[in-house]
Amino acid sequence: MIERLSHGLVEFLMRETVVSREEADIYDYGFQITLANFINGMIVVLVGMAFHAVAEAAIFYCCFVSLRFYCGGYHADSYRKCFLLFTLTCMGCIGLTKWIEAWEIGIIRAGVFLGAAVWLGVSIFRKAPIADANRQASEEEKVLYRKRSIQIYLFWTGAGMILWGMGQARMQSCLISTFIAIAILMIQKKGGSERDETKRT
Repeated sequence: MIERLSHGLVEFLMRETVVSREEADIYDYGFQITLANFINGMIVVLVGMAFHAVAEAAIFYCCFVSLRFYCGGYHADSYRKCFLLFTLTCMGCIGLTKWIEAWEIGIIRAGVFLGAAVWLGVSIFRKAPIADANRQASEEEKVLYRKRSIQIYLFWTGAGMILWGMGQARMQSCLISTFIAIAILMIQKKGGSERDETKRT
């Protein structure tokens, strides 16, 4: 559906002489990414409303997308599978958030947060950025992606510690579940940084 819609938009722009035939593939890819991101945003809103957890869904989306963009990891081979996996991931994270939030002993939640943060951190330091067949990156871009993924990881880890200090159990629980989801998706994908590949050979 997304492919047909984006092709239709490009064909319309070409008929209106807004886009040349040489630019068609670039615009087609851009439209597909924009439409996919819009649908993912709608999924997050709908899941958040269904679970009565719009704020948690927003935190999940911001953390998940910002890290996944630079870290890489498992990607489905079709938009339909991608939307299904994203929906299940979002629902799973919100459900796990509510379960962790219900824990009465805050120090246990803090310990689980640190465990999830360490697990994700090790995955990022060892493997990021993980190659993606849909988005080829130059060596310079790989270095930049690795740097950005570490910076964003440190930001969200720091945010989680601040939330714990402020007694915001719900938001910290949301970061725990999101960290776990990202780490799982990273280990599900073969590949990794050149340094990591060298170690495995």
